[in-house]
Amino acid sequence: MTNKPLVIASMFLGLVLGCGESEKASDVGAKDAVIDDGAGVTDTQGQDGIGDQGVAEGLSQEDKLGVDPGIPEEEVTLLQDCLCDFPPELPFEDVAVDSLPETSPADEGVSVIEIPPSEAYHDPGSPGTGTCVDITDCTTEQNCQTQACYQMCLAKGTPEAQQQFVGLLQCGNQMCGQYGNDKPMQRAYCVSSQCREFAEPCTKTGTSTCMQVLQCAQPCGQNNQACLQACFEQASYDALLKILAIAACAEQNCPDMNQTCMMTRCMQQIMACTSG
Repeated sequence: MTNKPLVIASMFLGLVLGCGESEKASDVGAKDAVIDDGAGVTDTQGQDGIGDQGVAEGLSQEDKLGVDPGIPEEEVTLLQDCLCDFPPELPFEDVAVDSLPETSPADEGVSVIEIPPSEAYHDPGSPGTGTCVDITDCTTEQNCQTQACYQMCLAKGTPEAQQQFVGLLQCGNQMCGQYGNDKPMQRAYCVSSQCREFAEPCTKTGTSTCMQVLQCAQPCGQNNQACLQACFEQASYDALLKILAIAACAEQNCPDMNQTCMMTRCMQQIMACTSG
């Protein structure tokens, strides 16, 4: 598959997690990953209980973490299998926080909160009627890599939707710019948690829990992206955050998706998923 600028409405595309000892990912789990020893960004939302601070604590205290007897082994196996079945690109894309249009107000030091809808990017014609999800769907379908492409897609949205999209890109740059392309899940989790005000209205969501989404996705298989997309679009935003937190932890610590590694290094995130 070709690499393309990734936009948040389909936030979790790019789960580049290898499966099995013979399929270790080459770009994940690097020792220089940002989420380490408490240095990560804290999730100020607090709704999923899996902020980066918690991730860092789990990563630096491996010897203190053991398999929680309250989590059935089959649920962990299900989680492992589901993550391993995810293709290199999923229906949920992570945000390209370094691809702001050249004339972004962020470059002028303007707070995203201070930018009125009238200053959002749009064509000279009448504003569109689409939502932020419609804008991000457009950028995904068009594989936008230029300012003109982004402006074309932004023109499809209402002023409010445009404001949400521009705010999302700016927030991603400001809060999560330290995560490079070799850490897509850590970056995507940072954006989804730290920029939730903008990310949530730009993301397709449902009402399913984390475990319900994984149970739905398990039989889909690696190549059935339509099936995977249908499962993920049923997830609540909090469920997506929990899945992404596990993926970010595994990306850094368990790129071979070894179950023992995940149970010791990502226990906090797994517990958050299996509990609801």
